Amino acid sequence: MDFENDNIDPYEILGVPFGASIEVCKATYKSLSKIYHPDVFVGEKSYAATRMAELNAAFEFLDNPARKKKWDGAGQKAKQKAQSQEYEPNNDSEEFSKASKALRENWDFACEYHPELLKLHADLRKLNARIAFLFMAVIVEEKLYTDASNLAEYLEDQFLISKFSEDPDIKKIAKYAILKKEIKFAQDLNRALKILGEGSKEKILQKLALDYPEIGYHALKEAFLDHYIPNNNPLKQKEFSEAASRLRSQENRKKRAYDGDKDWLQNLSEEDKLRKVRKESEIRNWMLIAAVFGFGLIVAISF
Repeated sequence: MDFENDNIDPYEILGVPFGASIEVCKATYKSLSKIYHPDVFVGEKSYAATRMAELNAAFEFLDNPARKKKWDGAGQKAKQKAQSQEYEPNNDSEEFSKASKALRENWDFACEYHPELLKLHADLRKLNARIAFLFMAVIVEEKLYTDASNLAEYLEDQFLISKFSEDPDIKKIAKYAILKKEIKFAQDLNRALKILGEGSKEKILQKLALDYPEIGYHALKEAFLDHYIPNNNPLKQKEFSEAASRLRSQENRKKRAYDGDKDWLQNLSEEDKLRKVRKESEIRNWMLIAAVFGFGLIVAISF
């Protein structure tokens, strides 16, 4: 296969994000190779041979550090990038399901000694089934058990970059939407970014906050991008209304307290009013004496 001249992406053949580390590429290659081995493959042998030849060529190309670095530096071609960037959560191939089963025995055994792997894998699977498989493959094939947390973080970040962008705000919004199972919102975000680019971030997020009032409002709040939420978003209007209501309530409480003080003072007899004035005068006198005494004490100490 001529990767240099043909419109073929070795990462796409392996099913990993563009620019994935050699560890991820190698583990995926080894895992997929197991299901296409002539002794275990069930189905059309010619298909298995063709698929195995593709996997061999892709991995051989990427296994050369200088060639991989040059390929990554050149970036994806427009057509390749459009294909790899498309977010289709239900488009995970049967191939990866079979590969997962081939890893299952070693994976289950490893989890007995490293139970933390189960949560890391489950969290990735909520985001995307394919990166959950990649996590499993790399852990088992490369035995990176002690580095599992960093690997999970790396794969999650690579997935969000490949489908959405490198912008940290957009990645946070996309992850929030996917975990909330707001797939249509995530797909529209993906499509807008593919067509318009992250330079149109503000316009994209504002429109989505109107097209999807609830998830748009909460996703932008989660990313601390409240200023992107349009004022005519229903939940933002509700927020304004509730804030105004709280302010009116506070003002009313202050007014009632003030009116209550006036009423209480007005209802006092002349004798009570005079007693109140005398009491306040005594308090002021005592405060003055305390201040003078304190000043005299300071002067005495200083000498």
